[in-house]
This record gives sequence, structure tokens and C-alpha cells, in this order.
Amino acid sequence: MQCDIYTSDKYKKYFHSDIAARQICGAPFDDSALDIDCIDSGLVAVDCATGAFGIFDVDNKFVKSSLQLRGKMGQFIPDVKKLCVENCADTAIFLGNIYPHFGHFLLEHLNRAWGLGRVYKKGMKVIFIDNKNIGAQKFVFDFTDMLNIPRRDVVILTNSVRYKKVYIPAQSWVTQHRAHTDFCKAFDAMAAGVSGPGVGDKVYVSRAALPAEMKVFGEERIQNIFKKNGYAIIYPEKMPLAHQVAAIKNAKVLAGCGGTALHLALFMKPGGRVVQIKRNTGIKDNGPIQWMLNQVRGLNSVFIEASVEKRKSEHQSKLPQIIGVTEHLQRFFDDNGFKYSARDVAQDKAAFAEYEIALAAASAAYGGAIYMRLKRFIIKFVTCFVPGRVRRGRVRAWLKERL
Repeated sequence: MQCDIYTSDKYKKYFHSDIAARQICGAPFDDSALDIDCIDSGLVAVDCATGAFGIFDVDNKFVKSSLQLRGKMGQFIPDVKKLCVENCADTAIFLGNIYPHFGHFLLEHLNRAWGLGRVYKKGMKVIFIDNKNIGAQKFVFDFTDMLNIPRRDVVILTNSVRYKKVYIPAQSWVTQHRAHTDFCKAFDAMAAGVSGPGVGDKVYVSRAALPAEMKVFGEERIQNIFKKNGYAIIYPEKMPLAHQVAAIKNAKVLAGCGGTALHLALFMKPGGRVVQIKRNTGIKDNGPIQWMLNQVRGLNSVFIEASVEKRKSEHQSKLPQIIGVTEHLQRFFDDNGFKYSARDVAQDKAAFAEYEIALAAASAAYGGAIYMRLKRFIIKFVTCFVPGRVRRGRVRAWLKERL
């Protein structure tokens, strides 16, 4: 797959260094296959007090394939001796735990769903674990509905249950580490079951309708250039998930600012193109994650630096962000035959004025750049001396709230 990068050399160095450590597996990259473990009398163990969960066999030995990896880190493993356990005669398929963020759930918590096509039969229980008592998220059922799984078969556990049999599909996606092309099987199945008209071959997913703290200033000027050049503009958060999939599954090009909406490229067909606009000046962003997604889906990638912010922000930041037609974005337009006027590429003064107001408010609320760097250092330093991941996480959260 082709990857075009319209950025500074500094970003290119970071990007290539990051993706060099990521593995793409499965056909056509290699002949590796994913396994599905079958555990007789399997215990699905949950301890919401610590967030620990996992699958144990009949002898209460932890089943390693139930480890929910993110990079090299997995979840906490519960002490089954301290848990109250119910018994159930059903057969279950373990899909991992739920998460309140749509984008993270899409990538990191549907990574076992590929196995449904091999072992699921109506009447089996499809298990998600709510190990932090966040409550059932609507989008979980939106996904299982598109997979034609009756809601009576979807179980979100907050307690420990021993089932007659538990299937454990291997993780097909591990962020910052590896992805297998089987990851796409569940998304192919969802897309195949969605009907309805698309919106065209070229789609731009906009953040402009998001709440003020999540929108990107200046984006409306940029998206209008894309619109002039044949792109349909959609606002995913205003659409049911099935309508989002219908709009994107037949698109040949998907464009937008870096973030969750571009992960919907999982529903595209191989051979398409994903254009990601970088919205922050901090070097690190989710570009390597989107690249990994594009690779495993068989899509070509374009990454463009377009931030014109006055104060450096990270990809996930409490600071406001603003984009404009930088030299990199203009070069992309020119290389791809975009039509635009001088006004289109001029600075959006109204958006910049709004950005400066938001920046002043954020600086007053969270402190200046020096204070924020000092805060990060203090939190990192103090938590180094706190034993245990659970305690360390709680202390980190407490310090973030109070500093």
C-alpha cells in the first residue's frame, strides 16, 4: 500500500521510526493464522473493585489467551479465591471488556469479534466484561446488531460466571504492536448487512459539529475546499452507526482530521485511500495507529500537517487546536489537482479569533506551558514511588485532578 506524507522531516522521522516496530500479519503479508481456544467449564472472572478480569479453566488456572493486551501491557488478573461465582449451562464466546470511548472500543475491544464467524451459533452467549462498572454503552449493541446477534445473546458481565464452555478468539489487533488481517472479518460482516445509499466516492468526516472543546478551529474552511472538489461532508456523531457505515463502505477516499472518525475506514473496501489531516503541532499523534489500520484493511495512506496553533498541543489535549492551509496542505492540494481560490487558502481570521479566545480560557483554566510541563513531571516522578499498578493509577488520577 502507498503512503504519502506531506509533513516536516521531524514528523517523518518519528512516523517511520514508530511504524517500523509494528507488525502486519495474515494474508497477503504472511501465512500466519489466529487460534480460538476452547475452555471446558471456563470461568469468566470479574473483580470490579480492582478492574481485574480474565478466563480461568476448570482447575482455576488463568488462560493466557484471555489477556487483553494493549502494547505490551495486559489487564489485572483477579484472585478467583475471593470471588463469588455463579454457574451457567450456556456456551459463551469471550470478546473482552467494554470501554466508554467509541474509537478505542472499535479498535481494541472488537479485536476478537473475527472469531464469531467461525464458532457463533444462535443461543450462545457473546460475553463482554464491564470490569469498571461504566454501564452498557449503546454503541456495543449497535455493533452486535449489525453482526445479527440477538440482544438476548449479548451479555455484559459485572460478576463472575462459570460457563459450560468458553471460546476465546485470539486478539487480532494489539495497539502499538501488531494487527492481523482477520481483524477485518467482523467489519466486512457488518458492512455486508448494512443497506442504504452511500453519499459518493469521496467522503470527508468533519469534527465541526462536535462540542466546542472537541472541535478543530478552522476546519470548516478546509472542508469547504474538499467539498468544492467533490467530497461529501458528513458529521458521524449526528448519524446512527449503520448510516455511518452505509456512507463510508463504498467510498474510495475518506478524509478528515486525525481521530476516531477516520477509524471508520475499517468498513471501506481494499484499494481505497485515507487522507489524515494532522491537527496538532506536537510530534506524536495517532498517525501510526491509522497507518496500521489502513495497512491491515488494504488502504493507501496520506498524512498532512495542517496545524497553525500558537501553543503546542498533543493529539489528545485540553488545549484548543486550529488548522489552516499550510505549505504541506497546499502541496497536497496541488499534487492532487484540487481547485481552490486565493480566499480559500488565506488565513481564516474569524476562526483564529475564536481560537485565541479559547486558548486564553484554556491557559487560565489549566496554566501556562511551563506549569503544564512541571505538572507532568511531578505526576510522573511521584507515581514512580507508588507500588502496584492499581494504586499508581489512582494516585496519578488524584494528582491530575488537584494540581
